[in-house]
Amino acid sequence: MKFAEFDHVRIKGKNVTGEIIHTYEDEKGVVRYTVESDAEGPIDDPDAWNDVRFPQFICDEDQLELI
Repeated sequence: MKFAEFDHVRIKGKNVTGEIIHTYEDEKGVVRYTVESDAEGPIDDPDAWNDVRFPQFICDEDQLELI
């Protein structure tokens, strides 16, 4: 696992920064990361889960970079 919970990351190609709040393995054994955005309020992105105060994204390791 390259990243850990509470790491501060940037989602490549989305100009979104945030904190990893959850890690898990999917049914195929791929590690996935839930990233909570640093920005409060909805983000205009189809991958964003905007039903919470700080939008969240589910990301693969190759989508993230440590900041």
